[in-house]
Amino acid sequence: MLFICFVLFCKANDSIKHFITPNGINYGIWGNYTTSDKIPLLFVLSGTIEESLGSPYFRQCGDQLGQEYGWMCVSIDLPYHGKYKQEGVPSELAGWAYGFDNGINFVHDNNIRLQSVLNELIARYHIDLNRIAVCGTSRGGYLAMHFAAFEPRINAALVFAPVVNLFCLKEFSIIDRSSKVIDSDLYKKIPDLLLKNLFIVIGADDKRVGSDEVIQFAHEIVKKRLTGGMLGNFELNVMNEPKGHTTPKGGLDRAVKWILELNE
Repeated sequence: MLFICFVLFCKANDSIKHFITPNGINYGIWGNYTTSDKIPLLFVLSGTIEESLGSPYFRQCGDQLGQEYGWMCVSIDLPYHGKYKQEGVPSELAGWAYGFDNGINFVHDNNIRLQSVLNELIARYHIDLNRIAVCGTSRGGYLAMHFAAFEPRINAALVFAPVVNLFCLKEFSIIDRSSKVIDSDLYKKIPDLLLKNLFIVIGADDKRVGSDEVIQFAHEIVKKRLTGGMLGNFELNVMNEPKGHTTPKGGLDRAVKWILELNE
């Protein structure tokens, strides 16, 4: 029985291909892309490479885009996750809180790693430069928006039940709000996000990341769009979701339809 379970586990993860950039950044690739055509590219962010690309839920819109439309899905381990865990330092979101409290700019570090992977993929593959997007779930949505604001070549960001304010997270409840980290505030990235296409979906009663906080963030984007002119395509979906912190039912279908229509 143990042998059977091991075989099934390997089979489920066969489609994730692992690589390392020349400067040492580990990344994974998943999808039914072909090297003979221009390849649309989607960064998928949630936790580790295996979590992001090995689960249909965390692949989010990338699941359908990767299987049916030939998108290449790529991911890296997020800060304090997977290979970026540090001895003697809390892991995952507790690690984020530790980093924030100690003035470690893990958002910028993550952007640089993602940019290195993007450079590597453009050098290795025939990437469609008009279709480079990033998606993310919860904490991955937070970093997806930061990366979209940071990287000029990102055309679109799709975020699912995203964190927009770190202090909505229970892990940050004991952290001093006087930020020691310049790049942590997503509100300061709104001018850059206005230049991008942005899709947000959130459940109406998501207490983990704060539905009201996400709605307020979207409201600020709309205000800036009205005063600064219509720039990128923006869509907010607030949907009924009794399970709380999860992608609302129907949200993925809207996301796939939205991104496919961008390039029609």
